Amino acid sequence: MDVNLTGTVAANTIQSGYSGYIIAAAGVIVGATITSGLTLLRDILNRKQDRNDIRNKLIGQLKGQKGLTPQYYAFYFYSFIEREYLMSRSVIQATYAIDYENIYSFPESDRNREIMRQADKARKESIEYSYFQKEDAETKKWKEKLAKSNKEFFTIIGSLQTYFIGDSLFDELDKASKQVEEAMDNYAKLEGTTMLKFNSIRQKAQELAGSIPQEAYEEESKIDATLDSRWTTYLDAERIKILIPRIRTLQHKYFISNVKSALDIENEIKEERKSASKDLDDKIEALIYLYESKINKHWWQFWR
Repeated sequence: MDVNLTGTVAANTIQSGYSGYIIAAAGVIVGATITSGLTLLRDILNRKQDRNDIRNKLIGQLKGQKGLTPQYYAFYFYSFIEREYLMSRSVIQATYAIDYENIYSFPESDRNREIMRQADKARKESIEYSYFQKEDAETKKWKEKLAKSNKEFFTIIGSLQTYFIGDSLFDELDKASKQVEEAMDNYAKLEGTTMLKFNSIRQKAQELAGSIPQEAYEEESKIDATLDSRWTTYLDAERIKILIPRIRTLQHKYFISNVKSALDIENEIKEERKSASKDLDDKIEALIYLYESKINKHWWQFWR
């Protein structure tokens, strides 16, 4: 019986070749899959690194603002408080400079107008007013810098928050950011408090200046029992000559008292400023710590 070895060998050769092609193709597919997977992983890691770099840069910027923001608040309020103090001192100085003897040379209907004219002139010519003008310019300068700093601060916060949108940490970070805003708002309220307190000093100084002639008369009449009965017989020029020594004593007394009140208010507000500054500093520090702790906590999550 004849055996067809040629056909068997040919079939085996074809089968072996076909299997080789399959193995080669499978190798190509596996290789391509691995290469694609490695490329994807590399891209993911690169994106992760890029995000980390940007995020770390933002954290660095936030730390920088942490140093700047409280400083700008401090510089602004130092200047603002000093400005209000100097304005008050200029008003106090003006009331001390009123020449009552000269005022009583005017008709009674013109005296209040003359008091205001003298006081306004003395205020603008005082050394305190010249310092006030310089401090007013400084206050405006620092207010602009503070506004710019706050804008930059919240731009950084907004950028950082985008890394946690949809994350369970977002609400916690948002709450901490709002606490910083509240601390800033409380700091800003000091501006109104400062103006209110110094305005009360200025108003008091002016009211006391207006009451001095009457107060001088009442004190003089306690010493001179016959003054009331003789008063109507005197001309205004004679009356003021009697009262001038006591008027000057009262002017000096109220000048010292008003200056002390202004200094007390200045020191009181400065203490309030320190407290507001510490609160803001602590809130910003807490926010930075929270961001850093949350980032470090999830360092292993490469897809974040």
